[in-house]
Amino acid sequence: MVKKHLFRISAPKFWEIHRKESKYTIHPSSGPHGLEKSVPLSVLVRNYLKYAKTSREAKKIIYSGKIEIDGIPRTDPKFPVGLMDVISIKDTDENFRVFFNEKGNLIVHKIEKGESSIKPLKIINKTILKKKRLQLNFYDGKNKIVDKDIYKTSDTMIYDLHKKAFSSHLKFEKGAIVYIMDGKKTGHIGILDSVSEQRGTEPARIVLKSGKEKFETLKDYAFVIGKEKSLISIPQENESGK
Repeated sequence: MVKKHLFRISAPKFWEIHRKESKYTIHPSSGPHGLEKSVPLSVLVRNYLKYAKTSREAKKIIYSGKIEIDGIPRTDPKFPVGLMDVISIKDTDENFRVFFNEKGNLIVHKIEKGESSIKPLKIINKTILKKKRLQLNFYDGKNKIVDKDIYKTSDTMIYDLHKKAFSSHLKFEKGAIVYIMDGKKTGHIGILDSVSEQRGTEPARIVLKSGKEKFETLKDYAFVIGKEKSLISIPQENESGK
């Protein structure tokens, strides 16, 4: 059972909340993202989008059904919003995508309406079901049964939120444009240069190029967002949100 409240001092560091304002804050409900990688919708509306000054005002906006996450109206103030989620506001016709910046802080990046229809989904696992059907498992809890086994873990599928269908497939391969979603290089963008598989239980590592520089991180932290160019707009350096 998910807790109703969370000690403010124990909330993830990237939450933009006043730690000493009160003893508790809202606890995210179960959903597509875990506690350490998401923020409750009411906190996002109040503290990130600045559409409300109080939690009560934020809840009123959310209950009205005017906030959509990935094209679906969400009326639960505790709904967890996380990486790559698309936030659409009916009244203002504004659209945002969630990222983590280079400081590890969650930010809402404003995007054009045309881009609000697509969402990149990283494949984190593949499962064989009955009758040898193949299911792709994505980082945000979504699943997709496919006919052909042409997809690999760490590839990215581009999902059309309006058509409810996949529009393209981005392979995890040399030359791919990669966004780093975790670790010390969170928020950095680079071009995949090489993959180094480790022995035993050691996780695979990758090397990426960014301009004239190269940096290394874990393969699990890589999120492919394009081939020759990124299919989504990227936050500018030091961008903090709305």
